[in-house]
Amino acid sequence: MIESILLNKLYDSNKTLTDKAIRSRLSRARSAEKILGYSLDYAVSTNDRMHESLSILKGHDTRGNLQNALRWYYKAKLNKEFPRLSDYELIKRAALPATIPSEARQSVYCKAEN
Repeated sequence: MIESILLNKLYDSNKTLTDKAIRSRLSRARSAEKILGYSLDYAVSTNDRMHESLSILKGHDTRGNLQNALRWYYKAKLNKEFPRLSDYELIKRAALPATIPSEARQSVYCKAEN
């Protein structure tokens, strides 16, 4: 994680954050890296990795603080917000091509001929 990126985003935030709040978010970001076993830069490098990382942190974080720190970093690096986990799953499902297995296609054609 490049801490200066996160620090700049926290200080430039529309929310007025105290120094303690900023230190807490940095601390949680470091904790998230320890739990994940890889850097937050890697976690935010693709949307699928971000989703996977948030899902992992969800199991370790009952209040959502670690996920929040990762979301802040995503926003700082990419200048956009990551959707909620459930929304991302819907988006991902909608992007999958609707394919019909060949057996199903054959049975449809056979019924049509009769």
